[in-house]
Amino acid sequence: MPQPLFCSARRTRSWPSAPSSPTSCSTARRRPCSAWAPQASTRSRRLPSAACTPAAPCSQEPRPRTSTAPSQCRLRCRFWRGRRRPRPPHRRSPFASHLRTRRCLMVSMDGLPRFPTVGHVPSFGFGSGPQVAMRVVVRMADLQGAPELISVSQAHIDGCVYTGPASLELAEKLVAMGGSVRVPTTLNAISVDRRRWRALGVPADLGEPASALADAYLALGCAPSFTCAPYLLDSAPSLGEQVTWGESNAVVFANSVLGARTQKYADFLDICIALTGRAPLAGAHLDAGRRASVVLALPRDGLGGALDDAFWPVLGYLAGLRARKRTPAITGLEHTSPSRDDLKALCAAFGTTGSGPMLHLVGVTPEAPDLETALGLGGGGGAAGAGADEEVETIALTREDLEAAWHSLDAASSTEAVELVALGNPHLSADEVARVAELCRGRRRHPGTSLVLTFGRSVQEQASKAGHIQVLEDFGATLVNDTCWCMLTEPVVPPESKTLITNSAKYAHYAPGLVNRQVRFHGLAGCVDAACSGRAPTSRPGWLAARGFASSSPRAAGAATGFWPAASPVRRLLLLRTAARWLATAVR
Repeated sequence: MPQPLFCSARRTRSWPSAPSSPTSCSTARRRPCSAWAPQASTRSRRLPSAACTPAAPCSQEPRPRTSTAPSQCRLRCRFWRGRRRPRPPHRRSPFASHLRTRRCLMVSMDGLPRFPTVGHVPSFGFGSGPQVAMRVVVRMADLQGAPELISVSQAHIDGCVYTGPASLELAEKLVAMGGSVRVPTTLNAISVDRRRWRALGVPADLGEPASALADAYLALGCAPSFTCAPYLLDSAPSLGEQVTWGESNAVVFANSVLGARTQKYADFLDICIALTGRAPLAGAHLDAGRRASVVLALPRDGLGGALDDAFWPVLGYLAGLRARKRTPAITGLEHTSPSRDDLKALCAAFGTTGSGPMLHLVGVTPEAPDLETALGLGGGGGAAGAGADEEVETIALTREDLEAAWHSLDAASSTEAVELVALGNPHLSADEVARVAELCRGRRRHPGTSLVLTFGRSVQEQASKAGHIQVLEDFGATLVNDTCWCMLTEPVVPPESKTLITNSAKYAHYAPGLVNRQVRFHGLAGCVDAACSGRAPTSRPGWLAARGFASSSPRAAGAATGFWPAASPVRRLLLLRTAARWLATAVR
């Protein structure tokens, strides 16, 4: 059987036919290209240069490989040596079918000539860093089945956290390869306070490589924002803007509250997109990826002014458990007016327990003016792209569910003494810093309890101008920039502390595993009270006993006796988790 031949100018294989007169490479698909000289090394796998435009016709005639002598084309064009052959057409994804056709897909970067994304990618003066990044982006688009790449207006990098020598080596390698971000790019919180890690007692084996990693990303052109709340910056995106953000709470806030469009981008993929300015058109970048697929229904009466700042993280925590990987639409809060900080706490808690990229708060968030629009059943824009006739599951959230979520977060409820108050996960906003300062004004911190706050540099500048930083320092608070509670360990977390209290559902969830401490949960005012008294508050928020949260579950309402029959599946899971944490604490 004849063997396929390969033309280097076309980068494709074809089957030989009857010999014909020689013709140039630009018109003959079945002719080996004699205009390209082989590389110096016979083992080189590099493809021919983009400048392969032979002026003279090819002198080689195609012939079947009928003898043991190697084909002339195989001697000159060594592209297939050691490489995997293209998959059959029926096994290719929609994006891959475009990449591996005879004419390679041409992907353009803003202001740059178009170039093929497979095989040889000309540098156009930008070094090899963007080439490597583009190959990663294209491969990810292939895996996601994305039909094309889109331009993004900005990026937020989550991969700047030091997780080991490999993370530092990658960033320094991209710098050495001439990498430079193509879009405005901000940095997430890093592993240490870059300016004060020595004063905070952080060991050098963590502080030095973590600072070097931050320096490498700055050398790539990233802005020194160092915050896990980039939506608090002046550069926050607007409704419908295509962006590339890492960090789960930031992604959920950007999609849900701001109406921007981004997937949950993994570490290191985010910097590849920032280096190219291109992202796969998939997931929450599309209308179909933003429509709600489950309804979480709160009671519509009795909420009103009974809600405090502790309600929103508990609701987000419960919503993530119920929705899992789906995008929920939450009803029953249409007449409320949550602040930006309330929505920040809601999105951070949802991103902790749920894997979806966003949520809809019907009547509050921009893409959910009503339930039909959030579900994609209306004719409006935003998330309501095409209508859908499939049945959408509706889950009732009862008072028992919210109470179970509260007790899961307030796992060490039997412990009253508190040695650490942890605020700022995600980073505190300027309004939150002002409120903490007001709660601390004229009071004294308990000598056995530490108060530690984390927030970004831009927020500290605003708070300093307003005089709040001086109030907090007089109270005895420890102020930390650049990093966040997900990366903080001893000695910032006092080694002698056994129990901490926080107003963050995200940190209440992660702290037992991160710092091996018992956790209490309460609102912001309760946390400041604990910093002053050294004991956790015993009061519970009023919304847990509100009439509107009377159970609407027939199983729960009809069960007069028996603990497990009256409990919902989510409550059972939360209670089992609480019991496991209590048992682990008792064993220690």
